[in-house]
Amino acid sequence: MGDDDALEVVPGIPPPTDRPRQHASGVEHDSPDTVSIRHRKQATRFACGLDHRMTTGSADTNLLSMRMLHLGLRVSDLERSLAFYTAIGYATVGTVPDTAFGSLTMLQLPGDPFVSLELVHDPARPVQDIGAVNHLVVQVDDLAGTIDELASRGIVAEPPAELGAGMRTSWLTDPDGYRIELVQWPPGHPAGMTAADFVQ
Repeated sequence: MGDDDALEVVPGIPPPTDRPRQHASGVEHDSPDTVSIRHRKQATRFACGLDHRMTTGSADTNLLSMRMLHLGLRVSDLERSLAFYTAIGYATVGTVPDTAFGSLTMLQLPGDPFVSLELVHDPARPVQDIGAVNHLVVQVDDLAGTIDELASRGIVAEPPAELGAGMRTSWLTDPDGYRIELVQWPPGHPAGMTAADFVQ
């Protein structure tokens, strides 16, 4: 057996047996425990993150259940940024000081089930380029009311735009220049964007 045929053990997959199973029809079939070495190699590459191919609808996709948690946003002046994000509705959930990135401040909006934004601050590493982050998006129920409330807190939003079918947006700019899009969905629309938004 050559090097390519070497047996690789994959956690959760039993090793193959050497003896085929005798079917009632008299035809020999591989044992259910027999897994081809080629498939075992593929499974190993997949488990190690070396094979990024996925089959939509495959049961294997259940092993890769993931969800987006939050974005880490570097800021130059933590107090200034905290004042801004607090004014638009975020609350501080907790902080993690002295990490390799700097201090981390975890923020959550009232409608979010968990932290959705992390402010990263290190006085020695101020923000010099915001080009990598195009914009953040925040969903609101009443765009006009939100704009009025933000104005009362000293936050100026751009005039709202009608994007059709009841969808309205406006834009904010945070102290470092990051752009934030406020979105009001049409009535009955889910809280977030789905594949249904792209059906013609």
